[in-house]
Amino acid sequence: MNISGLTSRQRMLAADGGLLLAAFFWGFSFAAMKGALETFPTFWLLALRFNAAFIILIVLFGRKFKGASKKVYSMGLILGILLFAGYASQTFGLTLTTSSKQAFITSIYVVFVPLFTWILTRVLPGKYCLASALLCCVGMYVLTSEDVSAFNIGDAFTVLCAVIFAAHVMYIGYATRIASPVLLAILQIGITGVLSIIVAPFSSEWPGFHGTDGLYEIGFLVVFSTISAFLLQNICQKYTSSTHAAILISLEGVFGVFTGVLLLGEPFTFRMFIGCAIIFFAVLLSELAPFIFPQEESGVSE
Repeated sequence: MNISGLTSRQRMLAADGGLLLAAFFWGFSFAAMKGALETFPTFWLLALRFNAAFIILIVLFGRKFKGASKKVYSMGLILGILLFAGYASQTFGLTLTTSSKQAFITSIYVVFVPLFTWILTRVLPGKYCLASALLCCVGMYVLTSEDVSAFNIGDAFTVLCAVIFAAHVMYIGYATRIASPVLLAILQIGITGVLSIIVAPFSSEWPGFHGTDGLYEIGFLVVFSTISAFLLQNICQKYTSSTHAAILISLEGVFGVFTGVLLLGEPFTFRMFIGCAIIFFAVLLSELAPFIFPQEESGVSE
């Protein structure tokens, strides 16, 4: 996917389309993860998913590592550690809180991204971008938060997860402007796979393979939710801001809801419809504001 030869507006639209597709793949991964988790515990599933993806990517793009600098490897290492830490804290937090609360708390990373941008650069993204980020959180709250129980230690780990994912999105935005997005995607996937296989034996016993149980789901996760989605994110984030990317990626929650309804037979309530509508409006605002109010949303460098 080479979009460097397009005009700036065409690049932005192409990058947004790629990020939306990545969000779509991640949204569908919820159903695949649910099926695979019936056979493989979490960290064994992560180990299979990311190591299989890494092997395929090395076969396809291994030649790109020729002449890669130490800086590229160090940035890939940081991205891999952040990605694994995000999954680990999310997984541990889920054992101590509800899935609906976790879905909402994790979505707060959409707000953390512009906040951290301001802390690091002293420059805030455009006001419509900020409004979109806040609306995404409101939409996720309406979509997921049936449970209003007290804040607990599981919620604290989920907040940590949101902070880590915000840092991951921001660091991708920084690193892809310096190094090959493809190399960075491969390295972070490989590091996540290695760390997962190190942790997995301490979390649970290896369950073994039971025919094809869980393997089709893992195949989807490897090809679409890992290889395709992370390549798209790394390539496309090079051409848009981290805040804008986070808003688009937040649509994975909406896609996840529709996946559950269509594939798993989960209920779809009016409250969920309102939540999805708010998130969709937030994304629409983020997409259209640069064209309708260019003087107010113009080029914040991150």
